[in-house]
Amino acid sequence: MPDDLTPFENHSAVYRQIALLLRQRIGVDWLPGDELPSELQLAALYGVNRHTLRRAVALLVDDGMVERRRGKRLRVAKSPDPERPKIEADPMKLFQMRPGTQFKVLSFRKQTLPTDAARQLALPVGSEGYRLDRLLVEKNDVLAYLISYIPAGIGKRLRRRDLKIRTLSSILAEDFDITISRIIQYIEASLADAEVASALGTAPGSAALKCRYLFEGEDSVPLMSLTWFYNAERYRLTVNILPTESTAGEADRRILTWPLTAVNTQE
Repeated sequence: MPDDLTPFENHSAVYRQIALLLRQRIGVDWLPGDELPSELQLAALYGVNRHTLRRAVALLVDDGMVERRRGKRLRVAKSPDPERPKIEADPMKLFQMRPGTQFKVLSFRKQTLPTDAARQLALPVGSEGYRLDRLLVEKNDVLAYLISYIPAGIGKRLRRRDLKIRTLSSILAEDFDITISRIIQYIEASLADAEVASALGTAPGSAALKCRYLFEGEDSVPLMSLTWFYNAERYRLTVNILPTESTAGEADRRILTWPLTAVNTQE
């Protein structure tokens, strides 16, 4: 093993350590589109047998970092097109449909709610409810992967045909006459699992924008919990922040009053 390589530690499987070393070199020594050395060369470089090396490479293939081509060497996966325009999104409206978009229903079923979903909906652990999986699509382009958890009393009233063309909030307000008094929004960085990555057309482990919404009705009663996953390579969140009051002078504008007001950027 070359002197500049870190010795393998006993507490972690060797193939996982090799995978980590390969990850560290991708983007530095091997750029997107570059071919990697042969498996025999890599095995010799790290002082392991070919079987161990292949297990390490398999992790990178599963993560979408390298591509395995029949009869050819491994190749570093190409990065997303930097010229592909990003979608400007207003954080205040991420859960709404864009003009020209529609939903594709993947599944709608009654089930025992996951523990975290039950707690979000203020239901006893083990309660039954509905899970709705949908894609937000624009022509053939998938914009988001949606997972919704809904209490049984509301879920049993939903019709599948409505779920293809309408948001849940519009159905609750217009069809069920349920008042939505508050929407709590959480936005965080996440990694796409295999299911989400497949839907978004990206690699497992890729960066995703995770937006979770808790809809509350009167007396702060939880109505539904929604989680939207966006391909982080496709979106840019934009908020215009304006002071509520400022001095009139153009040369010396100072903010006098807070808090700031978020202005929607997408109508």
